[in-house]
Formats: sequence, structure tokens, C-alpha cells
Amino acid sequence: MARKVVTTITCDGCKKIGKGDVPATVELKIGNDEYDLCDLHGEKFRVLLADALGYEENAALSA
Repeated sequence: MARKVVTTITCDGCKKIGKGDVPATVELKIGNDEYDLCDLHGEKFRVLLADALGYEENAALSA
């Protein structure tokens, strides 16, 4: 009989602050670094990176 193995990837941010095994839904790659994040941490990083890179201001210039 075949066996099905299910692997849950957990949020690196939640694990670091002690929230336990919160499922990750966002994968963030920066160079050779990879992070698995929940929706909340994914949105926080998106906002921080957009602010740091000036994405909101330069979006029209790159189009």
C-alpha cells in the first residue's frame, strides 16, 4: 500500500519568537538566503523592503 507523507513548512519568524509551528505561506529569497514566512511576517517584510528600496516611489519609473 502506498504511503503519503505530508510535510508542513513553518514560519522562521514565528519560530524565532516562540510562537511554535505556524505554517509558512510565503517564501522570501534574497541572494543565497531563503526564508519561509507566514502571511503576517511576509507582509511585514514586503512593506519593509518596499520602503527601504523606495519601491512605491519608483514603481512608475521602472515600467
